[in-house]
Amino acid sequence: MTVSVPPIDMPAASVSRGLPCFSPKCTRRRPSPPERVADADQLSIEGLSLELPQGNGLLSNASLQVRPHQDVLVTGPSGSGKSTLFRALAGIWPYWRGRIRLPKGARLLFLPQKPYLPIGSLKRAVAYPDDPGKFSDDEVLAVLDAVGLSEMKERLDQSQNWAQVLSGGEQQRLAFARALLYQPDWLFLDEATASLPDADQDRLYSLLKKRLPNATIVSIGHRESLGGLHDRRLELRDAALVPA
Repeated sequence: MTVSVPPIDMPAASVSRGLPCFSPKCTRRRPSPPERVADADQLSIEGLSLELPQGNGLLSNASLQVRPHQDVLVTGPSGSGKSTLFRALAGIWPYWRGRIRLPKGARLLFLPQKPYLPIGSLKRAVAYPDDPGKFSDDEVLAVLDAVGLSEMKERLDQSQNWAQVLSGGEQQRLAFARALLYQPDWLFLDEATASLPDADQDRLYSLLKKRLPNATIVSIGHRESLGGLHDRRLELRDAALVPA
């Protein structure tokens, strides 16, 4: 069964804007449309190759299986293609070949380093991509308190451009609150604690494991301290995905 784009906390159009290349070179190299199916009991990639719009390769013929409840950390040099890998998994990167098999019936949530914060009420920003009406004020206040944003409880109905109001660390805390509300089966975190101290990073990961005991976490990160928070570590380097 072909699947639609899973929830990702950024508008899909914002990721692809400016990417198309229409030169003959790009047209020749542009891969076929992605094949993503939700028919597996785990996350599986088969013969996956990733390219930039101009045809430069980032990953070549990679295969990988991730079992449920096996938390995985993906590391690698900047620009090696880690975030692009997540975008391909989310279905918002068109330049790839191979096959992605997603867990059947699973709720997936992707959180980038700088989370998307829609203009509007704070409650809407926390609940995104869900409808804020699905949650009571008490539920939203509880997750804000859990991630260390209890001082914002009086601003729940306040309308702001929160991306300009909150610091980088506060935005990342809000993203963790979002994950607690959404309750995903699979959670993909791309440098989701890069603006936070190590101690806060460890506390937030522990919170996820406590509040989302059935979720599988796949993270991208550079900090050595992240290694101890995951069961398995992979490195993307030289267009290959290898054990680290």
